[in-house]
Amino acid sequence: MTKSLWKRTRDTMSSFVVNNVAGESGRKLPQYIAGLAASGGALAAGTFLGWTSPAEIPLVRDSEYGFTITTEQFSWIGSMANLGAALMCFPIGIMMKLIGRKWAMLSMVLPLVLGWALIIWASNVAMLMVGRFFLGIGGGAFCIAAPTYTAEIAQSSIRGTLGTFFQLLVTVGILFVYGVGAAVNVQVLSIICGVIPIAFGLIF
Repeated sequence: MTKSLWKRTRDTMSSFVVNNVAGESGRKLPQYIAGLAASGGALAAGTFLGWTSPAEIPLVRDSEYGFTITTEQFSWIGSMANLGAALMCFPIGIMMKLIGRKWAMLSMVLPLVLGWALIIWASNVAMLMVGRFFLGIGGGAFCIAAPTYTAEIAQSSIRGTLGTFFQLLVTVGILFVYGVGAAVNVQVLSIICGVIPIAFGLIF
């Protein structure tokens, strides 16, 4: 009787393990898709991080926008994104708690689109600075919200893999801007970059 009970217990445990592993394998694909979609914000962040490199010479030397920008002013334009990101660190944590990780990320589409709009139609240095500030707000928020979201939706066996998506897409975004920026003017580049957060909002 003891042997029979042990056999039934062992068979039940084996069946549970097999079914559980199979179930986990079946649920991995949606996690990969969700993690990749969430990291779309990293692609948007990468574009504004890399934007200053192809934009500096056309804006400072060639006055492509039709108004003068000094080297010092351009350095401030670039730095405003860092200020926006720094100021958003604590508020995004509160937002994630109040409205959830996903909606916190979706709400950051607005400052990203607004930031690119200000840069696209800038008529003075101040508009460029404010635009970069809004980009920093959106990008800085994604740097906190996206990895948190990815870590929470992923099972332990693929959490490390999903965690690499964010940094990978940041790098892809930077390289994308370098490549496209070599072929088009700053305004067209900014328009292309502005489409990315909109696409993220539609997909995610």
